[in-house]
Amino acid sequence: LPGPPLSHESAATKLMKAGVNVAIGVIHEYAARNLRFDVAWAALESHGYISKVQAIALATSNLERALGMDIYSRQDIVAYRGGDLFDLSSKPVAVMSADRGVVELFE
Repeated sequence: LPGPPLSHESAATKLMKAGVNVAIGVIHEYAARNLRFDVAWAALESHGYISKVQAIALATSNLERALGMDIYSRQDIVAYRGGDLFDLSSKPVAVMSADRGVVELFE
């Protein structure tokens, strides 16, 4: 399935409509910084089928479920300046991690 603009549906939306758990992850650590843009692109290609909440789930709870991880573990919270998670101009400015017991602030 080629996806937009060659076909109306992407592989992600076709699988989601069929009830398949769809997840997006990375193989190499350096690619993690761009994962939010990969997720945003999947949502954009869905023509509104994938909401922002579902898009975030693609890289979080859906991925944990696919890997057989505990999806009810405590999650980190990330604060952004200049937009939300999917904005190209936004910048992470803080991370709060309950598991590590730290709050990190960035300039």
